[in-house]
Amino acid sequence: MYWLYSFLLVGLYVTLSHSENACSTILNTDFYGGDLEKILSVPSVDDCCMKCSTKEHCKAFTYVSYSQLCMLKVHDSDKRTATGVTSGLLLSAVGSDSGSIASGLSGGSIFLIVVFSLLAIYLIIGVIYNKLKNDSEGLQLIPNYDGWSKGCGLVQDGLSYTFSKIRNTVSGDGL
Repeated sequence: MYWLYSFLLVGLYVTLSHSENACSTILNTDFYGGDLEKILSVPSVDDCCMKCSTKEHCKAFTYVSYSQLCMLKVHDSDKRTATGVTSGLLLSAVGSDSGSIASGLSGGSIFLIVVFSLLAIYLIIGVIYNKLKNDSEGLQLIPNYDGWSKGCGLVQDGLSYTFSKIRNTVSGDGL
């Protein structure tokens, strides 16, 4: 049962940690050429990434920190060393051959679809089996009902313990 919780937590982490605007950056590197647009007064690399994510056909960017210049790019093919310059790729564009932002489902979305599909199949087959073979009724139709109810109780206990420790820390009682 614990493996299932771990599996779901990893999937949730993968889904939440990869947003559409996430960029992979390379310090002291200039993606030379392929300029789509130059934008002045961009305060940070993250803001430059955001600008690229909202611009059609933008696949990469180069950010010059000392001049706050953000250069949006259609490709990243010519990489050159440049001090004080950070270049980045949109994670949604990585692996895209067309030069534009890739569309489709993320890895986390696919993971969750598979997990919930398998869970639905497990529940449907379990309910049918318990009805026909075990003559179960009500909540006992749910496969492994006792295990699921104990698991929910354990999660509730864990959350109660965690929140009590947080309250103690905030109030100054320490851990």
